[in-house]
Amino acid sequence: MLRRQRGALIFITPLILTIIALFSVMALDGARIYGVRSNLQNQANAAASAGAEASQACGGVDVSVDTMKARALAAAQAQGFTGTAEDLDLRVGVMVPDPANPDQLLFQQVNDIAASNSVRVALSQTEPVSRLLPQAILGTVTLSASSAVRKEVRATLSAAGSTLGVSGGLLGGLLGAVFENPGYSLDPTSLESLEGTLFELGELLAFLGVDTLEEALPLGADELAAALREIVGNATPAGALLDDLVGATGISTLQIADVLTAVGDVEVSGTNKIELLNLVNSLLLNVIRQQQLLNGTPLSLVNLGAAGLPLLSSIDENSLVVNLYVNRPPKVVVDVPARKNLNGEWEGAFYAPDIGIEVIVNAEILPINLVIAELEVASLTIPLAVDLGGGDGYLSSALCARGVSNDVKFGLQLNRQVLELATGSIDLNTGDIVPQPIDAEVGKVSVLLGLISLDPILNVEAEITGEMAGTSGEVILEPDYPLYCSPTGCSKVTYNDAGGGLSALNTDVNLIDLSLLQGSLGGVDLTPIVAPVTPLISGLLSDVTASLTGAVVSPLLQFLGVGVGGISVTVSEGKQNYTQMIENVGLANGGQAL
Repeated sequence: MLRRQRGALIFITPLILTIIALFSVMALDGARIYGVRSNLQNQANAAASAGAEASQACGGVDVSVDTMKARALAAAQAQGFTGTAEDLDLRVGVMVPDPANPDQLLFQQVNDIAASNSVRVALSQTEPVSRLLPQAILGTVTLSASSAVRKEVRATLSAAGSTLGVSGGLLGGLLGAVFENPGYSLDPTSLESLEGTLFELGELLAFLGVDTLEEALPLGADELAAALREIVGNATPAGALLDDLVGATGISTLQIADVLTAVGDVEVSGTNKIELLNLVNSLLLNVIRQQQLLNGTPLSLVNLGAAGLPLLSSIDENSLVVNLYVNRPPKVVVDVPARKNLNGEWEGAFYAPDIGIEVIVNAEILPINLVIAELEVASLTIPLAVDLGGGDGYLSSALCARGVSNDVKFGLQLNRQVLELATGSIDLNTGDIVPQPIDAEVGKVSVLLGLISLDPILNVEAEITGEMAGTSGEVILEPDYPLYCSPTGCSKVTYNDAGGGLSALNTDVNLIDLSLLQGSLGGVDLTPIVAPVTPLISGLLSDVTASLTGAVVSPLLQFLGVGVGGISVTVSEGKQNYTQMIENVGLANGGQAL
């Protein structure tokens, strides 16, 4: 019996030891394969993270798939990846919610790199099943790992206005027309603090009684004005202005969405900063536009004679009338990236106001002695129309902060629209200039020492034209935007593109006709007076145009944020907390690119 047991043990023991050895080998190989798979995942994570830094939303100017792939490969190899570029599958795209489960994200590949904020990297590696057992028996296994990373920086921006160079009388005339109070006055220096004042979106939402910007957008613009009044302080001049805006005609028909907007697929943070002046300007221009639609007439600024404007002495200040047409009020754009959406539209699109202005004034030529007669032009009405198509653009690039740097470099594509000036009027419906030459009978002539006079004596037909060509180009904001807010407050960066202003506008005065209504008076031939009067009339028209554009049009447009031959854009917030990594993420749209 014992012999049989010993015989069985002699047979079973090697078998058990062999099985134990096999399981040990399998355990070791399993641990090895798991380790290789884990390393491969780490390599994919590093590659996707490096590649995402070179995407459209984070890579600055001149992004390319080649750059992304080179960065991804270098990062993977730094983690021990031994493959080549051919072994690395890199796709460019965006993260989108899963239609079946909105709380989960999928990777959507895109054909246009300009729409990218994410990179998906897939790595594969062939490994023998066992390092200790014959490969011919057990074969090999292909290991794979994938990772998708989203990286982007987002900005809050708007076309900027400024109180610089605006006289109190002109500003009071504008606001008085809006509030239907001809005697309204406001010192522009009272609003200077708004230019440098940033407030958090969350503070505004708290006054509005909502939790998110999405909930605030349908609310009335009068509620926005009331909330801003609380932020700046009821007792301040700016607070008084906003208090008047709360009750302004037309504001009750506007929504906050007409003034403030956000796009994109992420929730806007309450810590986003907005500059007060830009938001107040947008609100004011929206109200003016609404009043224009309700009344069927432009906003008319009258009683500017007491405004103290630096006009030529030949201009009758009391005759000055300014009609303001707002064809497209601007919006403050909150929390947008430097990329396109899946519809091919730039998410960070912005525009300056599209505005038309009529300036109507009477001018005079004081009595001059022309030897044979004395001539004066007491009142020549000059109607000027200025059409500024506004400027527009978009956030075209963003170089994310990386390494030891905490600064972001933003790029803007700016499109400066054509500026036109002419004698005539503005079409209320289209905002275009309707050219109309000056056609008037003016001038009083006296002969024989004033014993005989005739009024009018001259027929004047003239036109004034001017144009400033629009240009386009990409600019880089300087200095870089610092993401860190210092104890004294957060930063803002403004690109001021003056474009030469109206001083760069070349105007042309065409005196179509200057003729006598009567050839003689009291036996005196009046024909010789035409030649010396011609340059006087031309000079008057030219000088009046320059005076009106410099003293009225230019500062008014500057306050309203209109670029005259240029455009100014302010970035009041930049955030780079939109980084996300998902391992083995699912593919949207069946893996098909959009």
